[in-house]
Amino acid sequence: MWLSDLSIKRPVFIVMLMIALVVVGIMAYRQMPVDLMPDTSTPLITIRTTYPGAGPEVVEKEITKPIEAAVSPLGGVNSVSSTSSSGVSVIRVEYKLEYPVDKAVNEVRERVSTAQRLLPQDAGAPVVIRFDPTTSPILTFSLADKEGLMNPVQLRRFVDNDIKPRIERVDGVAAVNVNGGQEREISVGVSLTRLLALGLSPQQLISAIRAENADIPGGTFIDNG
Repeated sequence: MWLSDLSIKRPVFIVMLMIALVVVGIMAYRQMPVDLMPDTSTPLITIRTTYPGAGPEVVEKEITKPIEAAVSPLGGVNSVSSTSSSGVSVIRVEYKLEYPVDKAVNEVRERVSTAQRLLPQDAGAPVVIRFDPTTSPILTFSLADKEGLMNPVQLRRFVDNDIKPRIERVDGVAAVNVNGGQEREISVGVSLTRLLALGLSPQQLISAIRAENADIPGGTFIDNG
């Protein structure tokens, strides 16, 4: 009953207290952050490794298995799943919900860095990606040439060179990713009979092509003028 007695004895104090509470509530409501995708930490980490020219079985044996063996014993891991396809290995490490995500990422990177020494030399460096729902695209649209004035390669080049830079310059845009279409490539036909006659393997041919297309600096130029 002390609140009712205080309200009767000190009505001005009670009124001022209620006004202060209302003002604080209004200020807190206006400053309350509102986000379409709240910042949540999902304990899911993806490890992606490329191995050009290797089949699914080779990728699983040479890439997926060593990395899985390295990350599986980590504490707090709930499950480990993987997908091995031609030239690409994707491993998903799911931690328990209460496990700190930053700690999990650091642990996975340390183990992957150690396991990288066991991978083939031609394999790409494993990329550790932390799943974040806030990085999902908020706008997706497609583009087609109904008039038939451009082929798929020209259409993709038009999107990359003209449309993508303009969207990237819009305020508030963090990143623009382009998928689909066709990109220019050079296909090399290999004669197995000729390779056997020369005593070469397909991997040696790939290494030779890669070496011939490497960008190597030719030297240093000093301008004294």
